[in-house]
Amino acid sequence: MSTLLDVVKDNPAEQRRRTLELLEEKLKEICNDKSCVLSIINNVYNPQARPYSMLEITTIGIVEQMLVKLKETDCSTLFIILNTLGGDIHFPEMLITKIRGLKFNRLYVIVPSIAMSAGSLLVLLSDGLWAPRRAVLGPIDPQLVLQTPQGPRVVPAISLKKLIEETIPRLAIEKELGKENLTKLYIAQDLLAYQAALQSLEYMSRILEREVKKRLRPEAYEKLKKSFLSDVSTHGKPLNPQFLKELDFPVTILDEDVNQDVLKLIERYDALCQKSFLFEPGLKTLIVGSRLGEIVLGVRPPQQPPQPSKPTKQQKSEK
Repeated sequence: MSTLLDVVKDNPAEQRRRTLELLEEKLKEICNDKSCVLSIINNVYNPQARPYSMLEITTIGIVEQMLVKLKETDCSTLFIILNTLGGDIHFPEMLITKIRGLKFNRLYVIVPSIAMSAGSLLVLLSDGLWAPRRAVLGPIDPQLVLQTPQGPRVVPAISLKKLIEETIPRLAIEKELGKENLTKLYIAQDLLAYQAALQSLEYMSRILEREVKKRLRPEAYEKLKKSFLSDVSTHGKPLNPQFLKELDFPVTILDEDVNQDVLKLIERYDALCQKSFLFEPGLKTLIVGSRLGEIVLGVRPPQQPPQPSKPTKQQKSEK
């Protein structure tokens, strides 16, 4: 018969902590240094939570709490386990700034399953990717949220740039609209959104130039930039770790290059997070954890517009 103490010891959070502890020990053996593991796991499993499964600047302070705890243990090499659909484009740079400020020697990102958009940018800004062959990355082209009469609409910054600079001028020439009608077409556009699109694309290009270009051959860097930013056909385009490895970006394919115990522990941790998101009550968008503890963020369900109340019999008679 299980005692209360046994039940407490076997709760999911404790299982995740023990798994991270075992993973740290294995990584210390492989890297031959003081390695530590931090997890930043968004809910990519529960469809209900997906609109909220994002990396947000508001969580930076929470992540920093964990980073400070790990640094106090004399950690030198930081591994971040990352599962996310993306989020704020400034999150990766802010997180890297925190990590460098705390003077970790190296940062590696472990992607058990998926790290799209801002998650992929964090990978590119790190010292290397560790992932199984089946893991998925994605383009880092910025997405703008525009308010329309039909509600918020997500528009790729690249698409907006091409509309203003290529599509409208070409249409004017093909249809022989003339200068006056071309002017009318431009007036009808949201040029503030166009300006925001240019700024966000310039920001991403500047980060890649500063942090990634110096680490790759010129032709490899251009191919990476095209695939992740400038020639993106769809924001959901899957890019695999092998693609980065072929460009000589530092990639460790867990199925091939690492002790199998490491891969099994990463898969176990991912499965425990998935179980938590799917079966524990309440929507959760983020688990931030290490062997020292865990922070789980919840979300409020989306606000439903107020429904008009049905008139009572008395109200009907008064009308």
